[in-house]
Amino acid sequence: MGGFDQSFITAEDIDLNIRAVESGARWAFCRECIVYNKARDTLLGFINQAYWNGYGRAQLSFKHKNIRAEYFSEIKILLTLYIF
Repeated sequence: MGGFDQSFITAEDIDLNIRAVESGARWAFCRECIVYNKARDTLLGFINQAYWNGYGRAQLSFKHKNIRAEYFSEIKILLTLYIF
């Protein structure tokens, strides 16, 4: 499976997650886990982050042409459980 793909500018964590699932790893939900997130302080910071997120998605789409929709369905379910 390997580690982080050094060629990625952003979304290297998502790439690693995709490869882990393709290697047989399973998703899990942990109520005790702590996730840190950096919110942008300004509109310009948010726009800059959105740009690079889009760039990362392009890299993911190019590398993982065979991504199945079920990966994204699992992520959506986990986010729904976490947010609500």
